[in-house]
Amino acid sequence: NNQIPTITVSGGEISGNIAQSSTGGGIYATGDDDAGVCSITVNEGLIRNNEAVGGNGGGIALHRSSVCTINGGTITGNAAKRSETDTAGYGGGVFMSVTAKLTVNGGTISRNQAYNGGGIYTTGDKGVKCTVQGGDITRNTAACHGGGIMVAGLSEVLIQGGMICENTAEEDGGGIYVGSTSGRATVTITKATINGKPTVGEVKNNTADNGGGVYVFRGGELIVNEGHIINNTAVAPQNAKLPNSGKGLSASLHGAGGGICVASNDA
Repeated sequence: NNQIPTITVSGGEISGNIAQSSTGGGIYATGDDDAGVCSITVNEGLIRNNEAVGGNGGGIALHRSSVCTINGGTITGNAAKRSETDTAGYGGGVFMSVTAKLTVNGGTISRNQAYNGGGIYTTGDKGVKCTVQGGDITRNTAACHGGGIMVAGLSEVLIQGGMICENTAEEDGGGIYVGSTSGRATVTITKATINGKPTVGEVKNNTADNGGGVYVFRGGELIVNEGHIINNTAVAPQNAKLPNSGKGLSASLHGAGGGICVASNDA
């Protein structure tokens, strides 16, 4: 049977669920590269207050050949929590891996929490693609990298007229963190025509230790084509070490790159 498994949330709610020591607090979806995709559509639906404890994807986890479209829906208050051995905890709102696809059309991903990728985390070695068209990714938090979005592995994120704003990362990339040790991770910020009006993609009012707006690490690529990166802040924590006093950029550099911080070293 090759019929595609499908979930459609129209005006409904998925809330208060927990994936214990696993992935996808609200929804977990996986397809098969050979047999076909798994499809999720959220039309003005609400996915909130779900948790992946010791796993990834507090709200939604998208794995191999899964496709998710958010049309005006809201993903909020979800959390991906680290395990007792300090693993996982990626993608508070949405976690994407291995050829997964996500399109956000006018929806909102807000107030989610994770270790990396407070709003969205993307990774994979076969191509993951996320498109934000007119949607808002706002007020998400990451204990480490990528308050709004963390883009790793062979991943592509396209922000067309969307807004990445008021997100926070304790270390790098308040709005966006992009970098990869396997393949090329790419973020493109551009304008789009939404509801008949030209709309510019914006990364604004985000905060991090380094790269308040965007942090570009080794293997990462940032392309800005008529997009805006404005009013972001890099703030050194009060207990920060002095420059060059420890290993790793986050240990040796603080308060760098209010708008964009570009770094290639990890020692």
